[in-house]
Amino acid sequence: MAAPPRISIVTPCLNRAGFIRAAVESVLAQHYPNVEHLIADGGSTDGTLEILAEYPHLQVVSEPDLGLYDALNKAVARATGDVIGHLNSDDLYPSGCLHAVAAAFAAAPDAGMVAGGAELLAARPGGGWQVVCDYPAARHAPLSLREITIGAPIINARFFRRAVYARVGGYDPAYPIAADRDFLLRAAIAGVSGPVVPQTLYQYRAHAGSLTMQAGGPHALACIREYLRMAERYLADPAMPAHVRAACRRWHGKAAIDGALEALRDGRPGDALRFAWAGWRHAPLFPAALGGSILWRLARMPLRPMFKGRM
Repeated sequence: MAAPPRISIVTPCLNRAGFIRAAVESVLAQHYPNVEHLIADGGSTDGTLEILAEYPHLQVVSEPDLGLYDALNKAVARATGDVIGHLNSDDLYPSGCLHAVAAAFAAAPDAGMVAGGAELLAARPGGGWQVVCDYPAARHAPLSLREITIGAPIINARFFRRAVYARVGGYDPAYPIAADRDFLLRAAIAGVSGPVVPQTLYQYRAHAGSLTMQAGGPHALACIREYLRMAERYLADPAMPAHVRAACRRWHGKAAIDGALEALRDGRPGDALRFAWAGWRHAPLFPAALGGSILWRLARMPLRPMFKGRM
């Protein structure tokens, strides 16, 4: 019987004393026999490093970095496993996750990726965490251009062969919030594929300090600007296949509408006009689309306010 594949879990971290222990324990609770856990810490000063020191099995490097994705690149470069998974310092792996991933890779030795579902957790008023949103594998796990661009890419519920990073490159620090979408786009364009397992492979924990999971958070407009820059870069590349350009054009239009509406809600009409201008430059009919979106959302607001959280 073949030995289980070595899985490297990479965790970027900065001042997560309130969350990091649970993340580390969720890996230990897998009881997977061939795993390494690498922590790329950006120089925590809140007690995070003292907590990590309680776990001698961890490979911790604490040094200044250029942000989340620079830290991830460093950790991936140090990884020795054939399979790499990404665990945020404030999130969790559900029970049985790593065994399910290993079994899927064993059944598909040529696969570059195994993906599953994800859950979004929020704190209960009386303590603990509860599921508030489900991302089922059947819909979100396939590496489709639509899901990568205008959907929920749930990159943490995806495990990649280390060879994929050598093939498509790492994370671009030019996108400090949304480099995961750029990486997944490159992976999809390169034809990376693999089986989808029905299990939930990841649990996101939404909280006030989340970079992209906080509803109406301070990073919303910055994240949308990154989407626009990313889509425009792909649209400007004449070598991009037509179906990729079409997906990026739809993505660009949606991001411009989201940005304009978000800016209006924040009382920033100048930013709203800039988002509208960006949309119009790539789609002459954009004003009609924006107007229709505003009317549609206004009609829905009395019944259900817009949810502004993003994956």
